[in-house]
Amino acid sequence: MPLRRPGQASGHPYPKGHSTTAHAELFTQLREDDFASCPYHQADDWGAIAQAALAFAAAQRDSGDEPVDRSAYAAHLTDHDRGWFRSLIRGHIWWDTGQQHLTDGQHRLCALRAAGVTVVPVHGRHLPDHDETEPAVDGRTRARRTVADHWNNRTIALFGPGLRSRFLARLLIRYPRLRALLANGK
Repeated sequence: MPLRRPGQASGHPYPKGHSTTAHAELFTQLREDDFASCPYHQADDWGAIAQAALAFAAAQRDSGDEPVDRSAYAAHLTDHDRGWFRSLIRGHIWWDTGQQHLTDGQHRLCALRAAGVTVVPVHGRHLPDHDETEPAVDGRTRARRTVADHWNNRTIALFGPGLRSRFLARLLIRYPRLRALLANGK
């Protein structure tokens, strides 16, 4: 089954500004062979890469002005994964302060989430809707929640709170073809 971008004549009416929800919907539809065809998902061990990057970031933070040898933190990684390690510490995942989206690093973050990595260093200071008291969840669970929250909020906005909205939201979450009924805000 070919993948379609959410929002493209496929019964996924996401209003302008809901690209996060559309991307989350697409993420939930990807299969292992889809991930395997993406070069970002071909690292040997994203978990080990992330742990090495976190250890390096902590050492760099604690060193003050002293330089930190990054090769010591990547020595246990394969040659291939050392390249991905360098991409995390040299070509940062950028999250601009005050923004609701990444400005660079989306593909790497997608690969990290798909591999089950829940913590990774990012360059920036603002992480919207991040609650340190909640345990991190895997990428698919997070994506499903994003989609469910969107449809719950959308039905409440259209029909008000109540049983009817909750029931309709559950149908829209489970049966994407029904979403065409709400196209263009109807």
